[in-house]
Amino acid sequence: MIPVYEATALRDVHAKLKAFGLGVETLFGGEAPLVEIRQKDETQSVTCLVEMYETIRAIGRQGMQIQRYKGLGEMNPDQLWETTMDPERRKMLRVAMEDAVEAERMFTLLMGEEVEPRRDYIERFAPTMENLDI
Repeated sequence: MIPVYEATALRDVHAKLKAFGLGVETLFGGEAPLVEIRQKDETQSVTCLVEMYETIRAIGRQGMQIQRYKGLGEMNPDQLWETTMDPERRKMLRVAMEDAVEAERMFTLLMGEEVEPRRDYIERFAPTMENLDI
């Protein structure tokens, strides 16, 4: 059996909305404007929280470009310097695992060729994961 975490998340969202005097109907829309979003000289009315989120996200992405790489070898040298090699900007974390056998097992599990054990591990621990992107 696979637990449905979304149901718990929706219950939490409902409780948070209620604390602000809002109902579930504010999530997906109404006819009257819920809020106005102002950016410089522009004002945009939104009728629900989903629309508000999408509008704010679109405003925040203006002038940005997001790229994902599977490995460092896919980056151009200037991108590699900016994101990974520049000592002023990079973050280095020391990871230590005292048990070499456990370290090898985890490496094989997460980086090995067998997909099913990796998928099982991800499904098991994904709900408890925080701060995955550093």
